[in-house]
Amino acid sequence: MPARKLRDNGVPEPQAEATVEVVRDATSDLATKADLSALEARMEARLDLLEARMEARMLSAMNRAIGLVIAAMGVIAAIALAIAELT
Repeated sequence: MPARKLRDNGVPEPQAEATVEVVRDATSDLATKADLSALEARMEARLDLLEARMEARMLSAMNRAIGLVIAAMGVIAAIALAIAELT
């Protein structure tokens, strides 16, 4: 028991017990190395998922843009042919 170390070093029992209780209360919500490692793994997984989603959206946007460029080229070609036939 941690209070025993304090008592063995001359701290009166009530003070030793109170000190141990205060330290336990103060440190009960601290993250451990394992907590931080687990959080890091979860964050990396979420970042990987976000990266994959962003890449998919970018690819989709690029495909739409390419489709619009091809359609515009088709319209321009059709207009050019129509003008050529009129002259």
